[in-house]
Amino acid sequence: MKAFVVFVAVWVGQTSFADGFRCEGLIYKQRLVVYNNTQPKLGTRVAAILIASDPKLKGRNKTIATFKKVQGLLTSSSTVYTADVDSRFTSVGRTGENIAGTKLGYLKTIKLAVNFSYQYNAPSSPNEKFTALAKYIKENGSVTSENMVCDRYVKGY
Repeated sequence: MKAFVVFVAVWVGQTSFADGFRCEGLIYKQRLVVYNNTQPKLGTRVAAILIASDPKLKGRNKTIATFKKVQGLLTSSSTVYTADVDSRFTSVGRTGENIAGTKLGYLKTIKLAVNFSYQYNAPSSPNEKFTALAKYIKENGSVTSENMVCDRYVKGY
């Protein structure tokens, strides 16, 4: 029995629920969703994937691009997420799709800054709202910004 309790304690200590933010823009209605790693060795507050989608598109076409840390397309620092648009990756290959009023192929970077601090806002209630700012930086250097409203996603809540 002791061995079972120790096993459960170690197992629970090494897993983490998925969490992240689901954001929608107030101007372009762009959706940006970020999920963090679930493995403690990788850092559970480090972004694993950022998904850019357009709710106006039909069916499976809503997802325009996915940016994964393992591909080197996504970095994060606290709750600031930076996605590098690199169309050599198939997950970012729909270059003709609109993101915040411009074609994906014209973008260099998408930066999402969520007004949330793991130090000061945690614990937060499920689906609590937070503000964010998305910046869409084009290859030519011009920047389009969009205020966003985000829900904090925590698996199991």
